[in-house]
Amino acid sequence: MDTEEREQHKLKLIKTILTSSSYDMKELLSIYAFYLSSAPDTLYNISYYTDRIDDFIKRVSDLPKKVDWFDNIFNKIKPEIDLHPLKDQFIFTFDDLFVYTTTSPMDVKKENVDALRLDLVTLNKFSLRMATEESEIDFLFEYPSESYKDIDILINGIKETILKYYPLPKES
Repeated sequence: MDTEEREQHKLKLIKTILTSSSYDMKELLSIYAFYLSSAPDTLYNISYYTDRIDDFIKRVSDLPKKVDWFDNIFNKIKPEIDLHPLKDQFIFTFDDLFVYTTTSPMDVKKENVDALRLDLVTLNKFSLRMATEESEIDFLFEYPSESYKDIDILINGIKETILKYYPLPKES
């Protein structure tokens, strides 16, 4: 399998996780192989692999939930963005992989498919990169715990950050 085929295969697997309510055994094993090969500290022994199965299943289950969070966050900030003069230039990238703009729904960044580290998928931590064609700013938002779900605090922080780094023009 060459690099292009590998990237296409990984994209297909990611989309399978995000869109399917069930997986066939071959897909599940392929996703598990992808998960193991993405971890830099993989040890080559059977106990390591078997010990990671429960963790892997949890991460596969958590990824669609995490994407739902991203969708929820984006949908809540979108009305604010739509009022901004730079609205058509804004690009929001979550965890280096999921891209949103005001004109297109969530998509997977093909060039960053290797950034999807399932072992790092947690519902209480994610990164958000806000960019325009002219500038790029990195932010890390982290929930204190998985039970902390006050999304309004987070949304307000994102809105304030947008206005701080991309201020509205002053009315004359």
